[in-house]
Amino acid sequence: MRVLLVGRGHLGTYLKERFSVPDALHYQGELEDISTVTNFVVNTAGKTSLEWCEKNPIETFRCNVIAPLKAFRKFKTQNNADHALFIHISSGCVWDGPFPPIGLGFKPYEPVTPQCIYSWTKAACDGLLLQEAAGWNVAILRPR
Repeated sequence: MRVLLVGRGHLGTYLKERFSVPDALHYQGELEDISTVTNFVVNTAGKTSLEWCEKNPIETFRCNVIAPLKAFRKFKTQNNADHALFIHISSGCVWDGPFPPIGLGFKPYEPVTPQCIYSWTKAACDGLLLQEAAGWNVAILRPR
């Protein structure tokens, strides 16, 4: 199985090195411009600097909401739902609360409580992606 790894930040670079993803399958351009995808895509791209995101809310929305949705739509047009996997790296920062969480932490389907532009865009993308992903093998990971 060929993996298309999207993103040039810390996580994208780490995964490329860790799993020896060849340059040809490590997409580092604009997510909206992605032209070809494989049947296994890992999206690590996104704007993450809280200060930058607050100063650039429109660009943050474009990068963290619109671009991943466009990439997933391209993925859907080029694959069969039974033989494809799309992994989207989101953020555990979609919940406002103590860190580390008390008890078992936040549950995946608890209502989100974003407190800044960055968290709001991550939560918005997660919700929209889940709506569009019905019937597809999609995983949203929320590391913190």
